[in-house]
Amino acid sequence: VVQCTLRNTAGIYLHDASGDGGAAAVLVARNWAVDIDGRKSDGSGGWLPFNVRTRVLDGATVRGFEPAQFVQLDRCDDLQQAEIADNRVINRPGKSRVEDVISIHLSSGSAKDPIRIHDNLIDGAYSIDPSAESYTRGGFRYDNSFSGGGIMVGDGIADSPGEASAFVRAYRNTVLNTTNYGIAAAAGHDLVIADNTVVSAGQLADGSTVTAQNVGIYVWDAYGTGASSFYGNIAVRNHVGWARRNAGQRTIRNDWWLPDAANANANRALAGVVTQSDEADARAAAL
Repeated sequence: VVQCTLRNTAGIYLHDASGDGGAAAVLVARNWAVDIDGRKSDGSGGWLPFNVRTRVLDGATVRGFEPAQFVQLDRCDDLQQAEIADNRVINRPGKSRVEDVISIHLSSGSAKDPIRIHDNLIDGAYSIDPSAESYTRGGFRYDNSFSGGGIMVGDGIADSPGEASAFVRAYRNTVLNTTNYGIAAAAGHDLVIADNTVVSAGQLADGSTVTAQNVGIYVWDAYGTGASSFYGNIAVRNHVGWARRNAGQRTIRNDWWLPDAANANANRALAGVVTQSDEADARAAAL
């Protein structure tokens, strides 16, 4: 998928593919995407709000969206020549609903030929209403929780080490103001996050706070699988400035959290208070 334009749509999904040690090239390059959007219509010219949980339906969930990514590789093992590069993805608050912009889920390259994610600009990833809190009204629970973000280099609980996310390299990407996280490794092994620029002031253009904002880069065994499945994952030489509000509504820095990284050397924190001007500078450099 090369030199395409995607606008107000879901993205590119590759499922259940295998290189089997042979040639299975995957190339997603030099595309423009604006507003990756999984929102559902409300039937009246608008959109369903968040997730709607109701007591009347015995706790059933009516979801206001379907998960949508710019690119997801899902259960694709031992891929050869897999590359996601030089794409420009812009998601605007209130006009999009993306999950992970780039998602590697139970997918792998090889030690000699890793999946390469590089030189992409990812600008924004938001819930349906990024500044809103969850609330209950008229017996309905409106749940605005959000787990998406920028680039997820490894995710999913594998049935065996051979099915885990593995041998993925994310480098020289620019990730801006993506909710929850910028770049992350949550599961798998031999995952590399290197030489990326990750910046967020934690605000929308009008100055309102992105409520689900969390951390710039993380390397964390999120599923608690242990060293037999989560190993060899590194985050090095990244330049990060990430701001979020804490429980007391104070703005704090949360540039990275790397408790399970095998190597976390030479990462640099952006100096001073992170502002939208810092985001603009990084955006201009990436464009």
